[in-house]
Amino acid sequence: MASERAELPGEEAERGWRERLAEVSSAASRLLATRVAIFREEASVKAVLLARGFAFTVVAAAMAAATLLMAAALIAAVLAKLLGSVILGILATVVIYGAGAGAAAWAGVRALSRVKPFDFPATAEELARDRETVSAVLAPEEDEQTVSVANPGETPVEDLEDRFRAGSE
Repeated sequence: MASERAELPGEEAERGWRERLAEVSSAASRLLATRVAIFREEASVKAVLLARGFAFTVVAAAMAAATLLMAAALIAAVLAKLLGSVILGILATVVIYGAGAGAAAWAGVRALSRVKPFDFPATAEELARDRETVSAVLAPEEDEQTVSVANPGETPVEDLEDRFRAGSE
């Protein structure tokens, strides 16, 4: 038999708290490990779905490009039949597609020229108003000082409402 020593007063309670904290820590780490495992499982399922979706999107984009090429060939064939020459049909198709590409490029450049990436007038105006409001709140007003010196405990209600409204706008 192992000899047991006599426990000092309060030692049992201290050891109890240590054991409790160790149990809570152990339970928390097991719970965290479980949650991480669940997250990994869900993430792997989502990764497979994401890869599958990306692959189908690439296939769809390739088929859309092929469809556009086939449409160009169809237009070329129709124009070749109408103009009586394969070369003239292909040339007319190239001119039509070139004009469409030029018009789209012109419209795109025109739209992009209107974008001013660092110009946010409404935001700048609101920030300026905020800056003015904060400056007004932080700056001591002479009227308030004279009122507070004359009647230290009293502030007129209208003045308080005006200050509150100015600070909240």
